[in-house]
Amino acid sequence: MANYVKQPNPYSCGPTAILNALKWAGLDVTLQQFPLLEYSCRTSGPDGDKEDDEIGILDHDFDRVLRWSGKRIFKKIKRKKYPTFKEIKKHLQKGGSICLGYYWIEGKQSGGHYAFLSGIKNGLIEVINDHSVDDKINLRTDKTIRKWMKSKKIDAPIAWFLTN
Repeated sequence: MANYVKQPNPYSCGPTAILNALKWAGLDVTLQQFPLLEYSCRTSGPDGDKEDDEIGILDHDFDRVLRWSGKRIFKKIKRKKYPTFKEIKKHLQKGGSICLGYYWIEGKQSGGHYAFLSGIKNGLIEVINDHSVDDKINLRTDKTIRKWMKSKKIDAPIAWFLTN
């Protein structure tokens, strides 16, 4: 199992998902490469050049950097807007992984997030860098992932299906 990294700051979920996808694929990458990924993704924090409601990264920047950094690493990268849960589960069951951009709502809090789905373990989906936990790895039920898939805010969900 890859030694996944934890998101180093509140607005860098995109570069973290990419770094963990590269680790899943077998690359020996560490947080030393993180500043380059963060810069390449044009990651913006609260004091960045984007408006406060646009912190983080945009999906086209995520797509560009994932494809560039995984060019010779992944056999295939397939981007799909509004994937079905069935498609996600099938891909994970076949041994693939997924970078998932989604919009979450919990009580009065909400936001966009990128996480890395590394596979299925004991019938649960292994989520790296979940938006709601301090741990870097969490096992999630189908119900939780389906909930993330329902929101259609900010053109999400978007899945990047990765094949090694």
